Amino acid sequence: MRQKIDVELVSMIESATERALTRLFAEHDESFYYITLVTLGECVCPFISAWSVEALNKEAGKMKDADKANSYLKWDYAASPYCSFGYEEFFGELRDTYDLRTSELDDTDVAYKNEMDIRLNCMEQAMRNLDKKGLFGQGEKRLGIVINAEYMPPDNDNVERAKRLNPEDALKEWLEVFREDDTHEDKNIDWNEIRNPDICKVILTKSIDDKRVCVRLRRDFASPLTLSDFIMCCNNIPFVIRSDFLYKKAKQIIDNNRDYEKIIRIDLTGNNK
Repeated sequence: MRQKIDVELVSMIESATERALTRLFAEHDESFYYITLVTLGECVCPFISAWSVEALNKEAGKMKDADKANSYLKWDYAASPYCSFGYEEFFGELRDTYDLRTSELDDTDVAYKNEMDIRLNCMEQAMRNLDKKGLFGQGEKRLGIVINAEYMPPDNDNVERAKRLNPEDALKEWLEVFREDDTHEDKNIDWNEIRNPDICKVILTKSIDDKRVCVRLRRDFASPLTLSDFIMCCNNIPFVIRSDFLYKKAKQIIDNNRDYEKIIRIDLTGNNK
């Protein structure tokens, strides 16, 4: 059955994704093997994530057991240093379009389900178009890269999209991890954490007068609000900066910005499995 898509939305997703990936490849001349477009929750504006051999070795090298870390980080889009790369620069217009489309939906389950299907189909088509352009390489280089359009927390549709988007030879290792039969898996690795990442609310608990801190918070947690609205909300606490943020990513951001510990609370949502 032919998938329902919105041609204009495909074009916008494709443009934003291409610009972000082009910048990523230009700034990081590395051997990328996993490139994905991800959406969360109610199919909010997507963002890119990617892993390269060099980035994986660097991140795994920070762990006590580098070999084990290499295994569980390899396909974990949320743990990648390139997760959400270029989001603020290239996805702003698309984010506004998503917000507008959501505001115009009829308040019914059928309308929301239909819109979510269209958004995911458009993400898949955008990645397919970029592949046809050769953005992910040709020949042997292409066979060394897995691309996808993914919904998180995931279901089996992520696997089906991966199968449609990739040559069979490119997908062998990835499918060994994400196929439905999990009897082969390393029991020391929590694959459920990788496949079903925890989603959280990011809540500002103390009012902020310093605009520079507001700018950092808006950037780090990829808030969909305009800067002026965000600054205003920072003085109206408690302020839910994001209701659908990756818990692991939020923890990472706070760990890297110790001043956030006194002003940010993260609460796991009811969407987690």
